[in-house]
Amino acid sequence: IEPSITLTGETSQTLETAGGKFSISFTSAKNWTAASSQSWCHLSTTSGQAGTVTITATVSENTTPDDREAKITIVSETVSKVITVTQKQKDALVVAKNEYTLEAEATTLEFKINTNVNQIKIATNVSWIHLPESKSRAMVSVPLSFDIDENPGITSREGIIRLSLVN
Repeated sequence: IEPSITLTGETSQTLETAGGKFSISFTSAKNWTAASSQSWCHLSTTSGQAGTVTITATVSENTTPDDREAKITIVSETVSKVITVTQKQKDALVVAKNEYTLEAEATTLEFKINTNVNQIKIATNVSWIHLPESKSRAMVSVPLSFDIDENPGITSREGIIRLSLVN
């Protein structure tokens, strides 16, 4: 008997950020082994005898801001089949500094954020901070600029700028 592996499903799987499970069904003419190239993609069984087999791949949540990929390789002697597993990234928005102290004069506050989302929602709780519209894609640094009106009073004031992901 010559070694052979016949997959009955797709040779690629794409999962959402939360992860999940999927089945891999195949027929092997001889004993086989299976391995995942990444620890976040776990296989229910990694070896077996000839026959029709179904194993389960469990993919854990992707907590990184990047898509990731694993290769599941099924081998029977000199024959192998590869299933590519792609998992979507976690949406992220990272701000380098949480608080800025400014002088009383009107000024422009500029800072950068890192994000991998298509759209960012920006809101403020005061009228003296003027907000630009911002859109980005892929995890990149995005310079933001806010015009801050002069403080005509003698007491200090506080404003909050909220950045959040738009899904």
